[in-house]
Amino acid sequence: TAWRHHPLLAPTAAHSPVVEMDLSVTFFDPVYLQMVGGVREENALEYFARSPFFARGEGVEFLLESVLPHPTGAVFVVKRQRRRDVAVEAEAFFYILHGTIYQCPSLYEVCTSRVNKMSFYLKKAYRELEAKQQAKQEACSKREEEEEDDDDANPFPELGPKLLDDLFRPAMIPPEQIRVQYDIDPSFGEPDPGLEEA
Repeated sequence: TAWRHHPLLAPTAAHSPVVEMDLSVTFFDPVYLQMVGGVREENALEYFARSPFFARGEGVEFLLESVLPHPTGAVFVVKRQRRRDVAVEAEAFFYILHGTIYQCPSLYEVCTSRVNKMSFYLKKAYRELEAKQQAKQEACSKREEEEEDDDDANPFPELGPKLLDDLFRPAMIPPEQIRVQYDIDPSFGEPDPGLEEA
C-alpha cells in the first residue's frame, strides 16, 4: 500500500518535522492504540502518520514494506521513499513494535557503530596489555635490585665488618711496601744449661 499526500494522513500543526537519523526519537500514542485496539496491518500506516516521522514532500511516499512475525507481536516495517520521474529512492526505514515507532539506522551508522565498538575493545585490550607489560618490567627491575643488594651484602655476617677489614687489609697492600722483620734470639744455637746439668 502506497500513500501519496493523503489528506487524512497529513501531519497536523502539532507535529514536528521528521528528524533525520536521530535514533533517540521514538513515538508512542497510548490513547490512539486504546481506541483502535492496537496496531494491525490495516491501520499501521494510519498510526505511523500520527508520528513526527511522517512528513509531506514532493514525490514522498510511505509504504508498509513488510509485516514480520515476532514472539510477542508483529513487527511492521514502514519505508519512506521519494519518487523522481521513474526513479524511486528509499530514504529511510521505520519499524513499529508493541505500538512504539522507531527509526532504523542506516548501513553507514551500523558500520560506524560496529567500528567504534571494535575500536573501544581494541583500545581496552591494548591498555590492559600495556599495564601487564609495565608490571612485568617493574617486577624484573625490583628483582634485579634485590639481587644486587644480596651481592653487596656481607657474606660472613658473623665475623663483623671490622674483623673482615683486618683479614683483607694485607691483600690490599702493594708488595713493594711490605717489609718483613725477623727477630733473632742471640742465644740461638748455644747449648741449654739445664741440659748440661742433667
